[in-house]
Amino acid sequence: MPIPEESVWEEAIYRLRNTDPIEGGPVQRDAAGNITAGWDNVQAEQLANRTRWLKDRMASEDFHAILFPDGLHVDGGEEPDPE
Repeated sequence: MPIPEESVWEEAIYRLRNTDPIEGGPVQRDAAGNITAGWDNVQAEQLANRTRWLKDRMASEDFHAILFPDGLHVDGGEEPDPE
């Protein structure tokens, strides 16, 4: 089963502790947001979220306008004619 991804910038990546139970599976949280299951996948989920967030930002028109002010595109689009 793939790790679910959300377009969210995770402020911090969880650091496993020696006392955390070794437990895979989906990350589960209680109503307060505390991890209750899936400890081993917390970091992978957080990094997947950051990666999705970055990918979404890179695909946005604003990002292209900043990086490619002359109309160049990373998707193989036409380069402007040098005049």
